[in-house]
This record gives sequence, structure tokens and C-alpha cells, in this order.
Amino acid sequence: MALLSRLGWETVNTMTGAFALLSLIAIIFGTSADAKRSPFLTFVCIAVFVALTVVVSAAGHAFILTVQKWATWIFGALTLLVAIYLATTVDWSSFIGNAPGSASAFLIGVGTIAAGTGIGWVNSGADMARYQKTSVKSGSLILTAAAGAGIPLVVVIGLGSVLTAGNSTIASAADPVAAVRSALPAWVSIPYLIAAFAGLLMSNNLSVYSAGLTTITLGIRIPRVYAVVVDVVVTTCGALYFTLGSDGFYGPFVTFISLLAVPLSTWAGIFLSDMIFRKRYDSDGLLNLQADSPYWYWHGINLPAIVSWLVGIVVGFLFVTAQVSKNEVWFSGPLAGSFLGRNGLAWLVSLLLGGILYAILHLLSKDSVAMRSSGND
Repeated sequence: MALLSRLGWETVNTMTGAFALLSLIAIIFGTSADAKRSPFLTFVCIAVFVALTVVVSAAGHAFILTVQKWATWIFGALTLLVAIYLATTVDWSSFIGNAPGSASAFLIGVGTIAAGTGIGWVNSGADMARYQKTSVKSGSLILTAAAGAGIPLVVVIGLGSVLTAGNSTIASAADPVAAVRSALPAWVSIPYLIAAFAGLLMSNNLSVYSAGLTTITLGIRIPRVYAVVVDVVVTTCGALYFTLGSDGFYGPFVTFISLLAVPLSTWAGIFLSDMIFRKRYDSDGLLNLQADSPYWYWHGINLPAIVSWLVGIVVGFLFVTAQVSKNEVWFSGPLAGSFLGRNGLAWLVSLLLGGILYAILHLLSKDSVAMRSSGND
């Protein structure tokens, strides 16, 4: 699931990055920004994005950190330029005077943002933690991660809200990047597109690096460079399909994060529940794959966790509708029409169910072990 998550997000990043580059070329050279009308140029844009991703990712963690540091300052400044332009040109009276959306729309928005941001990366926390000093306090680590992800998210979502309020077609465009470009003057569109392309590229670098590590930890004994090659082939094919073969962007995107959120939320609930029962993890035991490991459980399987995860996934999908377009529905769960299903809260159901069920099974398994031990005594 961790690998599928990374591959899925890399496909989304590659597709959106190609859209940004395609729009940038359209402004400079006057070419068409429509992917389907310029299939060869679209392929070139995808290839450029993928090539830059591989170059940075293959250079190693230290180089990624250096690139990320400078990219944050440079392209963050370009994003602020766009924000300042919008703040000084938008009709705030019209924006603020709009009727508020429904509670259902608010809940769906919160669920989509949660599924598309924090939940999508929830199982990659170890990629960050493994490079931290042991002296770092958990509170500081959580605050830093939350601020680093949250501040840009608020800015970007705020920009999107302002743009969409002034141009409602952005919210339903097949190519949202081109729609945003058309809503801005060229001198603002260019820095916006550069910042968008670079931001997606930086995210993809981390995702490819994480996917390579995930592939290796699955027990697939191949050099990391080969893992990156497989990763790139899959995401490139996916990006080509959705840019040239799909009728829209938002349908496949929302479907992807909705489906992904259920198993990842269940896992997060189980992990959080497990943390409640222990003060720390045995670092040596985590690396011990033999039967004497404290985490060997039953034949190397934590049955309460596996059962809770599977139950959480099955129940969560009962509330999900996988609809990639108006006329194309992959499946719709029997509870998709309920309040929780209509409001995109399947991820919350999975998180709570997985955590609570694991806590119950964990306590029962501990009690049974204690009872057997006392009986033997």
C-alpha cells in the first residue's frame, strides 16, 4: 500500500507538472496548451519532468535536501508574488459577499484535503524520522512537520479559493493549470507556472526516493537505481494515460485519493492505537526478523493488526463511490448514499474502526497470554 501510494502521487505530480510546462510553453511560444491537441509536446513535457525527477532523486538524500532548501526560498517567493497580485486585484466585496457553501460541501472539502495531503503521506513518516537526531523532541518534530506542510497548504488553498471565486470554470476544467493560467495576466502566469512546476518536482523527488526505499523494504532485492527505473516507467505510463486518454483531471484525482485514503487511514488508526500501549519501540527488535524478536508475534504476523486493517478497509469501502467521470463509475458501496458516504468521510470511519478494533483485539490477546502464563505457573 505504501508503494501504491507513492506511485499514485508521482503519477498525479507528473501529470500536473506536464500541464504546467505545457502552459508555460504556450505563453512563450504560442503553442496550444491542450494536451490532446499537442500529444507529442505533451509527451516531451512529461519526459522532461520525469528526467528532472530522476536526476535529483538518484543523486541521494543530501543533494535532495540542498535542492529542497533553495527551491523553498526561490519558488516560495514566486508564490508570494502571485498571492500579492491576487490580494491587490481581487474584488474582495464580491468574494466575501458570496453565500457560504453547504455543510456537506465543507465536509467533503475537509475530507478531500485530509485525504490528499496528510493521509497520503502518513505511512512515509519514517523516511523523515530516520534522518533526525535522537535528541530531537517529538513535540518539536511534530510542530515542524505540521508548520512546514500546513503553511504552504493554507497559502495555496487560499489562492485557489480566490481564483475559483473569480472564475468558476477552474473547478471543473480538464486541465486546471491551463484554466488558472488563463485567469492571470502573462507576467503573473509565468512565475506562477514556474513555481507550480518546481513545487511538483520537489514533491516528486521525495516521493521517488521514498518509493525506492519502500520497494527494497518489501524484500525485492534490487539496486535502488533499478527500483527508480521501474517507478518511473509506471508513473510515466500513468501520466500519459490520464493526460491523453482521460476526459478530465478532477474525477480520476478525487477517485484516487478517496480509494487511497481508506487503507491508509485504517493503518494510521492502528498505528496510533498501538502507540498508546507502549512508551517506545525497541530499535534493535525492529531490525530483528527472527523468531526471537519482540515483534515476531504469531509466525511474524501481528494478527490483531492485520485483522483490524482488513476489516477497516472492507467497511470503509462500503461508504465510497469511485466515479472518475459523470458516466463512468467503477463501483459504489452500499452505504455510499449515507451521510458519511455522501460527505466523503469513509476515511474517518476507517481510521476510528481500525484503531478501536485493534485496541480491543490487542487487549484480548494480551489477556489470553497472561491467562495462559498464569495457568502454566
